[in-house]
Amino acid sequence: MGRPRATTTAASSKPKPKPKPKPKPRSRAKPRATPSPVSLLSGISSPYACRTPSPAAADLSFLSPSSPPAEPGTRNSSPLAAPTTMSTIGDLRSLAASHLDSLKRRLDALHGDYVRDLEASHSRISKRVKMESHGCLQLAEEVDKEQQKIADKIAERAELVKTSYKKFVAEVQASTSRGTFAHGKKYFSVFLSGSTSMCSFLSSTCCVITLLVAASVQGDCP
Repeated sequence: MGRPRATTTAASSKPKPKPKPKPKPRSRAKPRATPSPVSLLSGISSPYACRTPSPAAADLSFLSPSSPPAEPGTRNSSPLAAPTTMSTIGDLRSLAASHLDSLKRRLDALHGDYVRDLEASHSRISKRVKMESHGCLQLAEEVDKEQQKIADKIAERAELVKTSYKKFVAEVQASTSRGTFAHGKKYFSVFLSGSTSMCSFLSSTCCVITLLVAASVQGDCP
């Protein structure tokens, strides 16, 4: 009767197996925030800021802000300073008057420059026109002189023809009285052909010279 009790006590004294714990899901590692270059250069966020600064950090110390830290009350203010505002209407009027005066002076200077340029160009053009007109007048005078010379030559030739014709008529009248009318007629026809050819040559020469002078005048005048 004693043995079965010992077995029951031994069985009850054995430890029960513990349940295995469930594996926890691994959480993703958050990416480390990269420090800004200003914090690296200034050495504020570095844990070694209290130590002596290196030569490179000393050389780049001008990049760190030189102004003292702003007070807590002024942190929310705008970084850009607002321009000076006009307090009264008189200030606005004075500012507008100064701008108008500067604009007026600018316009006056530009107007003076344009007027001077215009006067200089006008004087150059007037001088050129005077020179060209003087040259045209001289050429016209030369043409008139040449035409007068040609007219005088034609008049001289006409007088010679008239005198020769009178002589010829006198000779014809004298020859008719002597009975040589046929010889006189032949001589008269030869004389008329020569005189007409001479007159036509002179007239054509005069026309050619007149045309050449007119063309030269048109080419020289603007």
